Amino acid sequence: EWAFGDREFRTSLLNNIIWLAVVPAACTFFGLIIAVLTDKIWWGTIAKSLIFLPLAISFVGASVIWKFIYEYRGAGQTQIGLLNAIIQYF
Repeated sequence: EWAFGDREFRTSLLNNIIWLAVVPAACTFFGLIIAVLTDKIWWGTIAKSLIFLPLAISFVGASVIWKFIYEYRGAGQTQIGLLNAIIQYF
């Protein structure tokens, strides 16, 4: 049976098209509204910091993980970096 002849396929395709159109537009709209409103209030910098803090924390967490993967100690010392420990094992 052809895909467009199936009612469930058409329904799911329509739902995906709605998601594709509505979600980015709504996120952009609400983000712009929040940006304009926090720019006008006196505690706007605090609000922006609280909004962007989870983003910064995830970058810090990722950098710590990558540091542990690539950690290198000098020759003759035990390697604690995951990648260097694997290379040294072989």
